[in-house]
Amino acid sequence: MAHGILLKWDPPPDANATTVYNVYRGTTKGGEVMTSPINSSPITGTSYDDPIVAIGQAEFYVVEAITNGTSSGPSIEVTATELPYAPPNVTAAQH
Repeated sequence: MAHGILLKWDPPPDANATTVYNVYRGTTKGGEVMTSPINSSPITGTSYDDPIVAIGQAEFYVVEAITNGTSSGPSIEVTATELPYAPPNVTAAQH
């Protein structure tokens, strides 16, 4: 089972625009460093899987859209917490 936090967002309404995205993460509310995206290159899709998170640690995220070379600025902030792994398919039987 994979771990991490999957972020998803809506694309801009202008289908003809060229848009890429950057994702920023912080460990405190408002703590994202807007000069250091966590993605290694601009994202062309509308999702990002962040596999580098600490279990039980709240992570705070904002996404920046860059459309035709112009930044949107940060999105609203969202938070998520990676939960510990739970074994799947647990069953009980009387014996």
